Amino acid sequence: FYECGEEVSVSAIETSSCWVFDYFTVDSEVHSENPVTVQINDTTTVTAHFAQLGPYELDITIHNTGNTNPGPGIHSYTCGTDVTLYAIETSQLWSFNHVIADGGKYIDNPVTINMDGDKDVSVYFIEKQPYDIHISISGIGTCDPGFGSHEYPYGTVVPITAIPVNDFWVFDHFSVNGDEYTENPIFITVNNDIYVTVHFAKVTHQL
Repeated sequence: FYECGEEVSVSAIETSSCWVFDYFTVDSEVHSENPVTVQINDTTTVTAHFAQLGPYELDITIHNTGNTNPGPGIHSYTCGTDVTLYAIETSQLWSFNHVIADGGKYIDNPVTINMDGDKDVSVYFIEKQPYDIHISISGIGTCDPGFGSHEYPYGTVVPITAIPVNDFWVFDHFSVNGDEYTENPIFITVNNDIYVTVHFAKVTHQL
């Protein structure tokens, strides 16, 4: 309670970055100053009015081949909304690399963006590097592709066929990065550098 004629200072205090002081109403009078000085002459009603900021725009740009959820373009959100942004790989030849948002670089996927203002977000995908298949031969024989190193784009399925060249040596098995396979041809999916040895075994003839 206050004494009649007493002057009271009333302050509006912002507690959220998305809500800002707008004005006071003192009974029916509008006051834009903060704090406001109220002279008590009778029962007085003071109301502090706050205005919500926003909405804000999230502008998503994709670099190279890929997609996002929410998709590329401009989206509107209420101030303070946390937006979860997913980078989506749409090709086996391109992989997610990073997001640029608020001047920072983020490698997490998804990334959370707080809409405390307009945001420009760039999502980057990079082309997966090609890899080599290194082929060697043990024994006497040949293969297709031939002996040596061969470069292929990421994700390529490469058939390798062992080819005997005479009746004294026969195909025995492939070794691929240390694992053995007896089928011929063999099909290899290129997702790293791969080392292949084609093994031929000498035929033993009994007299």
